[in-house]
Amino acid sequence: MVYTLLFCLILLDLKTTLSMKTAAIEQPALAVKSAPLKVGALAPYFSGIDQNGEFQSLDRIVQNGPFVLIFYRGHWCDYCASHLMKFQSGLDNLTIQGFPLILVTPEKKKFIHKTRVKFPIIHDNLNYITTNYKVASPPPETLAHPSSRVDFSDINDADNSVILVPATYIIGDDGTIKYGHFDLNYTLRSSFKEVAKKVQEIKASKLN
Repeated sequence: MVYTLLFCLILLDLKTTLSMKTAAIEQPALAVKSAPLKVGALAPYFSGIDQNGEFQSLDRIVQNGPFVLIFYRGHWCDYCASHLMKFQSGLDNLTIQGFPLILVTPEKKKFIHKTRVKFPIIHDNLNYITTNYKVASPPPETLAHPSSRVDFSDINDADNSVILVPATYIIGDDGTIKYGHFDLNYTLRSSFKEVAKKVQEIKASKLN
Protein backbone atom coordinates (compact mmCIF):
# COMPACT_ATOMS: atom_id res chain seq x y z
CA MET A 1 0.00 0.00 0.00
CA VAL A 2 2.90 2.32 0.76
CA TYR A 3 4.35 1.71 -2.71
CA THR A 4 0.94 2.34 -4.29
CA LEU A 5 0.62 5.66 -2.44
CA LEU A 6 4.17 6.64 -3.41
CA PHE A 7 3.48 5.80 -7.08
CA CYS A 8 0.30 7.95 -7.02
CA LEU A 9 2.22 10.89 -5.55
CA ILE A 10 4.89 10.60 -8.27
CA LEU A 11 2.21 10.57 -10.99
CA LEU A 12 0.51 13.61 -9.45
CA ASP A 13 3.81 15.52 -9.30
CA LEU A 14 4.55 14.60 -12.95
CA LYS A 15 1.12 15.82 -14.10
CA THR A 16 1.57 19.09 -12.18
CA THR A 17 5.00 19.65 -13.75
CA LEU A 18 3.67 18.99 -17.26
CA SER A 19 0.72 21.32 -16.68
CA MET A 20 3.04 24.09 -15.52
CA LYS A 21 5.26 23.64 -18.57
CA THR A 22 2.27 23.73 -20.92
CA ALA A 23 0.94 26.89 -19.26
CA ALA A 24 4.36 28.52 -19.57
CA ILE A 25 4.47 27.78 -23.30
CA GLU A 26 1.04 29.31 -23.84
CA GLN A 27 1.87 32.51 -22.00
CA PRO A 28 3.42 35.32 -24.07
CA ALA A 29 6.88 36.57 -23.20
CA LEU A 30 6.56 40.18 -22.07
CA ALA A 31 10.14 41.14 -21.25
CA VAL A 32 9.73 44.28 -23.37
CA LYS A 33 6.83 46.44 -22.25
CA SER A 34 4.49 47.56 -25.04
CA ALA A 35 2.50 50.74 -24.45
CA PRO A 36 0.55 53.26 -26.53
CA LEU A 37 2.07 56.65 -27.32
CA LYS A 38 -0.06 59.58 -26.20
CA VAL A 39 -1.88 61.87 -28.60
CA GLY A 40 -0.08 65.22 -28.55
CA ALA A 41 3.32 63.67 -27.85
CA LEU A 42 6.22 64.19 -30.20
CA ALA A 43 6.52 61.18 -32.49
CA PRO A 44 9.89 59.39 -32.21
CA TYR A 45 12.11 60.07 -35.19
CA PHE A 46 12.61 57.24 -37.66
CA SER A 47 14.24 56.66 -41.01
CA GLY A 48 14.93 53.72 -43.29
CA ILE A 49 15.03 52.37 -46.82
CA ASP A 50 11.75 51.07 -48.22
CA GLN A 51 11.17 48.08 -50.52
CA ASN A 52 11.77 50.28 -53.58
CA GLY A 53 15.15 51.50 -52.37
CA GLU A 54 13.80 54.94 -51.43
CA PHE A 55 14.93 56.72 -48.28
CA GLN A 56 12.05 57.44 -45.93
CA SER A 57 12.25 59.62 -42.82
CA LEU A 58 9.78 61.31 -40.53
CA ASP A 59 11.09 64.81 -41.21
CA ARG A 60 10.77 64.37 -44.97
CA ILE A 61 7.33 62.77 -44.93
CA VAL A 62 5.72 65.45 -42.72
CA GLN A 63 6.69 68.10 -45.28
CA ASN A 64 3.71 66.85 -47.30
CA GLY A 65 1.28 67.07 -44.40
CA PRO A 66 -0.07 64.44 -42.00
CA PHE A 67 0.70 60.80 -42.67
CA VAL A 68 -0.31 57.40 -41.36
CA LEU A 69 2.15 54.99 -39.75
CA ILE A 70 1.16 51.33 -39.39
CA PHE A 71 3.15 48.61 -37.67
CA TYR A 72 2.96 45.35 -39.59
CA ARG A 73 3.67 41.97 -37.99
CA GLY A 74 4.38 40.05 -41.20
CA HIS A 75 2.95 38.11 -44.12
CA TRP A 76 2.24 35.13 -41.84
CA CYS A 77 -0.43 37.14 -40.00
CA ASP A 78 -3.79 36.79 -41.79
CA TYR A 79 -5.34 39.64 -39.80
CA CYS A 80 -2.49 41.90 -40.92
CA ALA A 81 -2.95 41.01 -44.58
CA SER A 82 -6.67 41.72 -44.40
CA HIS A 83 -6.07 45.00 -42.56
CA LEU A 84 -3.55 46.26 -45.12
CA MET A 85 -5.72 45.32 -48.09
CA LYS A 86 -8.58 47.35 -46.60
CA PHE A 87 -6.30 50.38 -46.40
CA GLN A 88 -5.00 49.81 -49.93
CA SER A 89 -8.52 49.45 -51.31
CA GLY A 90 -9.65 52.49 -49.32
CA LEU A 91 -6.84 54.65 -50.70
CA ASP A 92 -7.48 53.43 -54.24
CA ASN A 93 -11.14 54.38 -54.01
CA LEU A 94 -10.84 57.77 -52.33
CA THR A 95 -12.54 60.49 -54.36
CA ILE A 96 -10.63 63.17 -52.44
CA GLN A 97 -6.89 63.53 -52.04
CA GLY A 98 -5.39 60.64 -50.10
CA PHE A 99 -2.55 60.65 -47.60
CA PRO A 100 0.93 59.14 -47.25
CA LEU A 101 1.00 55.78 -45.51
CA ILE A 102 4.15 54.09 -44.22
CA LEU A 103 4.47 50.52 -42.96
CA VAL A 104 7.15 49.42 -40.52
CA THR A 105 7.91 45.72 -40.05
CA PRO A 106 10.62 43.52 -38.53
CA GLU A 107 10.09 41.14 -41.45
CA LYS A 108 12.98 40.69 -43.88
CA LYS A 109 12.80 42.40 -47.26
CA LYS A 110 12.58 39.09 -49.12
CA PHE A 111 9.06 38.62 -47.69
CA ILE A 112 7.79 42.16 -48.20
CA HIS A 113 6.43 41.50 -51.72
CA LYS A 114 3.88 39.18 -50.13
CA THR A 115 2.01 42.18 -48.71
CA ARG A 116 0.68 43.15 -52.18
CA VAL A 117 0.36 46.83 -51.26
CA LYS A 118 1.70 49.93 -52.97
CA PHE A 119 2.76 52.08 -50.03
CA PRO A 120 6.33 52.21 -48.68
CA ILE A 121 7.42 49.45 -46.29
CA ILE A 122 10.46 49.88 -44.05
CA HIS A 123 12.25 46.78 -42.78
CA ASP A 124 13.24 47.64 -39.22
CA ASN A 125 16.10 45.14 -39.08
CA LEU A 126 17.44 46.30 -35.70
CA ASN A 127 13.99 46.86 -34.15
CA TYR A 128 15.02 50.47 -33.57
CA ILE A 129 11.73 51.98 -34.77
CA THR A 130 9.44 49.40 -33.21
CA THR A 131 11.22 49.69 -29.86
CA ASN A 132 11.02 53.50 -29.83
CA TYR A 133 7.32 53.32 -30.65
CA LYS A 134 6.85 50.71 -27.89
CA VAL A 135 5.12 48.16 -30.12
CA ALA A 136 7.73 45.37 -29.95
CA SER A 137 7.91 42.42 -27.59
CA PRO A 138 9.41 38.92 -27.73
CA PRO A 139 7.13 36.46 -29.56
CA PRO A 140 5.01 34.12 -27.43
CA GLU A 141 6.65 30.73 -26.99
CA THR A 142 3.75 29.13 -28.85
CA LEU A 143 4.87 31.07 -31.95
CA ALA A 144 8.61 30.95 -31.29
CA HIS A 145 8.57 27.17 -30.80
CA PRO A 146 10.26 25.15 -33.60
CA SER A 147 7.01 23.27 -34.28
CA SER A 148 5.21 26.54 -35.10
CA ARG A 149 4.49 27.47 -38.71
CA VAL A 150 6.08 30.85 -37.96
CA ASP A 151 9.87 30.53 -38.15
CA PHE A 152 11.02 33.87 -36.73
CA SER A 153 14.66 32.98 -37.26
CA ASP A 154 13.96 33.03 -40.99
CA ILE A 155 11.25 35.71 -41.20
CA ASN A 156 12.90 38.27 -38.92
CA ASP A 157 16.57 38.79 -38.16
CA ALA A 158 17.67 35.75 -36.18
CA ASP A 159 18.98 37.66 -33.16
CA ASN A 160 16.11 40.15 -33.04
CA SER A 161 12.90 38.16 -33.19
CA VAL A 162 9.97 40.28 -32.04
CA ILE A 163 6.23 40.36 -32.52
CA LEU A 164 4.44 43.67 -32.88
CA VAL A 165 1.33 45.27 -31.53
CA PRO A 166 -0.29 46.26 -34.88
CA ALA A 167 -0.66 49.90 -33.90
CA THR A 168 -1.70 52.77 -36.17
CA TYR A 169 -0.68 56.40 -35.67
CA ILE A 170 -1.40 59.62 -37.53
CA ILE A 171 1.50 62.04 -37.33
CA GLY A 172 0.91 65.71 -38.13
CA ASP A 173 3.16 68.06 -40.04
CA ASP A 174 4.38 69.41 -36.69
CA GLY A 175 5.73 65.96 -35.83
CA THR A 176 3.22 65.21 -33.08
CA ILE A 177 0.84 62.29 -32.78
CA LYS A 178 -2.71 63.30 -33.74
CA TYR A 179 -4.39 59.91 -33.49
CA GLY A 180 -3.50 56.49 -32.19
CA HIS A 181 -4.95 53.01 -32.27
CA PHE A 182 -3.16 50.56 -29.99
CA ASP A 183 -4.70 47.31 -28.78
CA LEU A 184 -2.92 44.26 -27.34
CA ASN A 185 -5.69 42.18 -28.91
CA TYR A 186 -4.18 41.82 -32.38
CA THR A 187 -7.59 41.06 -33.93
CA LEU A 188 -8.79 44.60 -33.18
CA ARG A 189 -7.48 47.00 -35.85
CA SER A 190 -7.77 50.60 -36.90
CA SER A 191 -10.56 51.40 -39.35
CA PHE A 192 -9.65 52.94 -42.71
CA LYS A 193 -12.82 55.03 -42.61
CA GLU A 194 -11.98 56.43 -39.18
CA VAL A 195 -8.34 57.11 -40.08
CA ALA A 196 -9.22 58.80 -43.38
CA LYS A 197 -11.80 60.97 -41.64
CA LYS A 198 -9.28 62.03 -38.99
CA VAL A 199 -6.66 62.91 -41.62
CA GLN A 200 -9.15 65.11 -43.45
CA GLU A 201 -10.10 66.82 -40.19
CA ILE A 202 -6.43 67.58 -39.51
CA LYS A 203 -5.96 68.99 -43.00
CA ALA A 204 -9.13 71.07 -42.71
CA SER A 205 -8.03 72.53 -39.36
CA LYS A 206 -4.87 73.84 -41.00
CA LEU A 207 -6.96 75.82 -43.49
CA ASN A 208 -9.02 77.60 -40.82
